[in-house]
Amino acid sequence: MGYARVAQDLSQFKACLKNGYPFVFGFAVLTSFQTAEVARTGNMVMPQPTDQQLGGHAVCAVGYDDFKQCFIVRNSWGEGWGDKGYFYMPYEYMCHPALASDFWAINWVEGFKNASAKPVAKK
Repeated sequence: MGYARVAQDLSQFKACLKNGYPFVFGFAVLTSFQTAEVARTGNMVMPQPTDQQLGGHAVCAVGYDDFKQCFIVRNSWGEGWGDKGYFYMPYEYMCHPALASDFWAINWVEGFKNASAKPVAKK
């Protein structure tokens, strides 16, 4: 398996996804993320003044939407959460070093010569 660190930079994130390489990363889970609204729609908001950090979570970025200024992110909480298991993280959130970190992309897997990443198409 081959993997590479992805720099915490908007243009690097977009290039990675555009070239077919989803990437995993960790982010701070704040109280504003753990709401019924986010669980229903998948629309994540920037931190609010009253937010508290509840912990961290690892997820996978699979696409982006320049119109909405957000990344399309796959969660592991099942298709009944968010938008069929996906949520929309603002560009600003992912690019903030105190809110997201440790970005990695898998660029090849031994034994899967014809495998290719199939990220969610950007809108």
